[in-house]
Amino acid sequence: MRDQYMRKGKFDEGAACLRMKMDMDSENYNFYDLVAYRIKFCPHPHIGDRWCIYPTYDYTHCIIDSLEDIEYSICTLEFETRRESYYWVLDVLDLYRPKVYEFARLNLTHVALSKRKLLKLVVSGYMRGWDDPRMPTIKGLRRRGYTSKMLNDFCQSIGVTRNKTLIQYDRLQNQARAELNLSAPRTMAVLNPIKLVITNLPANHKETISVPLFPFDKESKNREAVFSSIVYIDAKDFRENGDSNYFGLTPGGCLGLRYTNAVIFKELIKGDDGQIIEIRVEADVEKKSSPKAWVHWVSDLNKKECEIRLYNHLFVPEVVDDVNWEDQLNPNSEVVISKALVDSSIGSPAAGQHYQFEREGYFVVDRDSTSNKLVFNQTVSLSEAVSKKKESDSSNSRKLDMIKQVAEKQKKMSIDPKEMFKSETDKYSQFDEDGVPTHDAEGAPLAKSGIKKLRKEWEKQKRLFEQGTVPENWKNLVKDEKSVNELNFTPQMMVQPDTEPELLGSHIISLGEGSISGVKSSITKALNHRIKEIDARFTDFTTDISYVGLTNGVKNRFYNRDHVQTDSILVYFNLQFHGNAGPEKMTEILQELKDYYISHYKVRNSKNAIERHFKASEGILQYTLYFVLNKA
Repeated sequence: MRDQYMRKGKFDEGAACLRMKMDMDSENYNFYDLVAYRIKFCPHPHIGDRWCIYPTYDYTHCIIDSLEDIEYSICTLEFETRRESYYWVLDVLDLYRPKVYEFARLNLTHVALSKRKLLKLVVSGYMRGWDDPRMPTIKGLRRRGYTSKMLNDFCQSIGVTRNKTLIQYDRLQNQARAELNLSAPRTMAVLNPIKLVITNLPANHKETISVPLFPFDKESKNREAVFSSIVYIDAKDFRENGDSNYFGLTPGGCLGLRYTNAVIFKELIKGDDGQIIEIRVEADVEKKSSPKAWVHWVSDLNKKECEIRLYNHLFVPEVVDDVNWEDQLNPNSEVVISKALVDSSIGSPAAGQHYQFEREGYFVVDRDSTSNKLVFNQTVSLSEAVSKKKESDSSNSRKLDMIKQVAEKQKKMSIDPKEMFKSETDKYSQFDEDGVPTHDAEGAPLAKSGIKKLRKEWEKQKRLFEQGTVPENWKNLVKDEKSVNELNFTPQMMVQPDTEPELLGSHIISLGEGSISGVKSSITKALNHRIKEIDARFTDFTTDISYVGLTNGVKNRFYNRDHVQTDSILVYFNLQFHGNAGPEKMTEILQELKDYYISHYKVRNSKNAIERHFKASEGILQYTLYFVLNKA
């Protein structure tokens, strides 16, 4: 009866709800009788206000997936604990169960993907709607000029992972550049026009010029551009006081106009307010000048006024703060230029048509365009110089973060899991035999779900602690520093120049979690892969043996060496840090590996070469152990 009262609106919002009868004793808190229906006095987009109870995500998601015969229900990692409740609802209703998989969410720099944040931007009027070109929604991206192919190719390039990642926005932009470079026809547009009067041409001068739509394709069609005695160039291509590093037009200088002549500065005309009215120049008909730059232009006889919208990052910082996120909005995320000029040879293009405005970027016709005025949205700029600098800065930052993470991981490796919680006396007072808390600071027993969560942290620390422990039977491999110095090996041969040698041991420790049989299997697969695909010989091998502890620079150095030495080095590392592999077993496996190479890897003087490479690998192993045992 109460559910009928709910449906009829006799309860206030939050006064009543309909819950599912699940399992309050479960270790999974998502079984604590989740809400199925709740009261919401807000109109439905289809039936208005005739209905005031709405189902929850936990109740409807699984049912809809089942009714629609979804094979794989894919969601992000924060929903991983909901998988059990997902299956529970379908089992109770005796419905088909799709397979559920979770992966890490896609995080982009300078972007917030939270629906709550985006909704607030739309409701507050900061955005013009969900399809505002600044919005990180499918509609917003499509309106900005990103095609389905660009988005699919971008997702394909970054792949799917369960690890938390932060993808640079430049990668999406580069995907757009790659496609539009091949598909967007070229034309010329001037964003901030300055009038250029060519005084040595007749006032009625009109010259038709054939301009390529795709300069890289000699067989592509051309468009007809008109050159006249009055043209417009962009304001950035003129300076009254230019230095030697400025290639635009300056008093006394010259400037090239694309597809036609260069012009030579003669006179600058300004108004009473000091604003430039026009620049008077002469065409270099005799071609005696040597301009440093050739710029785009639009003829006075063939101009068309348009509106151009330039877009920058929505948020200033790369990572948006959840607390003060509104203060981090970029005030210049959209810059509207209302009186730009475009070459009228483009005609009346339909919304969605892409163009490359020479020297400016890639643009798409917006749906706000009218027969009287075109509107263009900038999809992406042409220049990658700024993005490359940012990428370089970001790369350096990531290197520093990596070094910090390695140091933190190494520090954690020294913590015995039995002691990891005992220092937190403000939280816990009693522990089990493994050191996992059982009671809080006040002596009250912890919930089963809480203990289970702490047990998972303990198991993770246990694996880390064991991973950083060097087996005792390996310590006799390194006698002293003198024996290490006599080895024909230096850390610079292996790590990046800006990486400290002492970090070598940390890199190696984070490596080598594969089994001995897995190592042999990986080598076999890698060799077969090399035979078939020489250019991709590195990929399978590095993936299969969890070769994740070393930087790309290290990989490249290995890749440029002989592959036999590469494999033997990695085998040494994996066997060294695998608890079941002692020196005798390692010798046995390495001998088998040498024989395998001699019979499968056809190189000149293969036996001697392989013996030499394995000897060098032994030196690298000893050097590493020295730092692990005595330095790191």
